[in-house]
Amino acid sequence: MLGKYFNFCTELNSIYLLEDKEVVLRKTALVLVSFIPLLLLFSRALADIALTTTGILFITYCIRARYYSYIKQPIVITLILLWVWFMISSLFAFSNNTQAFFMSFVYIRFILFFIACAYWLFTDIEAFQFASTIITITLIIAASDALFQFISGFSISGKPQWAGRLTGLLRRPDIGIYLAKLIFPIVSLWISLAITFGNKKNLFLNYLFLLLTITVIFLTGERTATVLSLFALTLSLLIIAIHNKHLRTYTLTAIVSVMGLLTWIIYKVPFIYQRLIDFMNDISNFPNSLYGQLFKASILSWYEYGIFTGVGIRQFRNSCLTFKTEGLVTYCDIHSHNIYLEILSESGAIGFCLFIIFVLLCLRQVIVSAIINVNNFGKFVSCIFAFAGLITILFPVSVTMSFITNWSGTLNWTGISLCFSALLLNSQNSRISS
Repeated sequence: MLGKYFNFCTELNSIYLLEDKEVVLRKTALVLVSFIPLLLLFSRALADIALTTTGILFITYCIRARYYSYIKQPIVITLILLWVWFMISSLFAFSNNTQAFFMSFVYIRFILFFIACAYWLFTDIEAFQFASTIITITLIIAASDALFQFISGFSISGKPQWAGRLTGLLRRPDIGIYLAKLIFPIVSLWISLAITFGNKKNLFLNYLFLLLTITVIFLTGERTATVLSLFALTLSLLIIAIHNKHLRTYTLTAIVSVMGLLTWIIYKVPFIYQRLIDFMNDISNFPNSLYGQLFKASILSWYEYGIFTGVGIRQFRNSCLTFKTEGLVTYCDIHSHNIYLEILSESGAIGFCLFIIFVLLCLRQVIVSAIINVNNFGKFVSCIFAFAGLITILFPVSVTMSFITNWSGTLNWTGISLCFSALLLNSQNSRISS
């Protein structure tokens, strides 16, 4: 009898120890994810390490807890197939098969990170609130530093402007796209909470935070970040206005006010005006612009060297030089500067189709979450702003950073993971905490 009691106590103690270790794994991963945006400002290596460690902790948790139900999710299956295809296509790379295979193999860290965020870390609103609080503070610091640099010519950290463009705490003028890809999923939570609990003061402060951040994005001189954030904001407000007729006057007033403010900035700041003129010139003469040449080289790489397999991950830089030597293009760079063309040229039609399926599944989740919450205005607005976040990252007709390299890949997948997690949370009937 005593033996049975002792065995029962031992088993019970083992269960508690197991649960404690699993909680520690999740809390550690949650802290790492929360600080990734901050790490991106100072060290791409540390940010990549934090992202990779999150994936390792997730795998460790899955093994210990025997948690594998997420594997059945279509979006998970699609991403795993995409990763496998990256490795297979590297065997047919245009050059340097070893590099192509290695870059394909380590890409699993982004996929594991996405799965960990969506199906493990942010499965409850409290965890999302914790991460959003830290990221909000980070965005305030980043935006404030960029604004200080615009006014004084130097950032708080002592970095000068980059030929008139703002860098903030970063080495290069990427602070605008950094803010654009992170602001919407964070604001989606805070605005949802403010609406749900009827806190008009917090609602006003969050809208003000969003509009001021977009103004800073505009002042950075980054054309892609400005256009995408403005388009995402305008589309979001229009959807909200259509959904709630009582807010149409307010939302339309907000749109007109933002456009008026930005128009005033254009005519008051010569550099911003010149960036607008350059943007219009590039659009009107796009085929001969630098980006037009990169897009052309991407299509040629796909068509000439691998319709189904592409030229291999990170091999566009090599295939593009071939076309430049032959006089088919006049400019080359290390990547296509468009996510979709990068995937198409480096992984072929098969990789491209898998990526399109992933994007469509993200859009499907937007629609499902919005329909579920059509009568819950707070959560509905949260879904729309999460959708806006996806637009800033996955909009097809834009000039973008690489989807493969570590800094931009970490930024992209952090933004996507936050947006998709917010959508999944909104599709649940969980109680939102104050």
